[in-house]
Amino acid sequence: ESVEIAEKYRDIYETAEKKESVGTLETTKQIVKRLGKEGYAVFDYANQINMENPDKVRAFAVRVEEKKTAGVTILAVNDRGGFTRYDMKTSKGSVDVEKSSLYWDGNTPVSEYREEYTTGTWIYNEKGYLFFERNRLTGTGGGRIAVRLEPLDDTCRELNRNYLIPVGYAQNNMFTEDWSETEYKELNFYDLYERLYRLKTGEAAPYEFAFTGRTYEVPAAQFEDIFQTYFRIDSRTLRQKTNFNEADGTYRYRPRGLYDKGTTPDVPFPEVTAYEEKADGTVKLTVNAVWPKKSMEKAFSHEVVVRPLEDGTYEYVSNHVIPSDENAAPEWYMDRLTDEQWQEYYESTQ
Repeated sequence: ESVEIAEKYRDIYETAEKKESVGTLETTKQIVKRLGKEGYAVFDYANQINMENPDKVRAFAVRVEEKKTAGVTILAVNDRGGFTRYDMKTSKGSVDVEKSSLYWDGNTPVSEYREEYTTGTWIYNEKGYLFFERNRLTGTGGGRIAVRLEPLDDTCRELNRNYLIPVGYAQNNMFTEDWSETEYKELNFYDLYERLYRLKTGEAAPYEFAFTGRTYEVPAAQFEDIFQTYFRIDSRTLRQKTNFNEADGTYRYRPRGLYDKGTTPDVPFPEVTAYEEKADGTVKLTVNAVWPKKSMEKAFSHEVVVRPLEDGTYEYVSNHVIPSDENAAPEWYMDRLTDEQWQEYYESTQ
């Protein structure tokens, strides 16, 4: 049956394949819309497109709460033109899932992978999200799935793609700390260097992660250009916030290593929920951090101010975390090693 579903949008896939546009937002949106017209409850894994036919999922969730018998199929379109299919059944408050996936081998849709499990986590929030995850006793692996049921303004999604997603919350504190272009406070510029380098150049920074630690001396002009593209910051301030060698005009840069890599798959993702264009030309974005691991559609909220420029570039102006007793601590973030810690862990391996 999954192959039959894929046949319903074969024309979209084949056209996109010829144009080498499989996985683009536009192609994914066309697939989601087509499957929606066919009556399926469908969303995209990247959370960039409003769900089609969410009422079917809402109705099913109500039956779960009422401990009645019901079923629903949810399709999650991926960035390769295929999809993951969740066939769900409920009885007496329990939710059983048959999960399968479809991918394209050339122009042939193939459906092979299949598993069954009972959900250990099932949280339905009428305000926006459904979170579900397998019962760990019925299998291993897999993460908690976050499905946005409520529509979100397209402009909010575009602003999110432009300003929030490129930086995100992983391995940096840009959006979890209060700062402004007049007072950068605890903002860690080293966290941002490789991200902004890729954002500016389209390529990875030429500084390799090393389990044993590694130190680079980056020429001042190269280092400062990256930050002065995205922040209105002068060289003096940047040098105060980092480690600058006056003698040879270089910045010391150490990629994260084995003891401070801080990588985890359980990082929230940003979601712009509102925006305000200010008289000074800046735009204030209201952002929720959605954290599937904790089934939180708002682990915390923050306000980001950006300054779009006439040449199409932009600058980050400030970030403010909105105070709340319900804010989750950013436990996914790990501080970089201090100089003393770095020497203790890595000096002997140099």
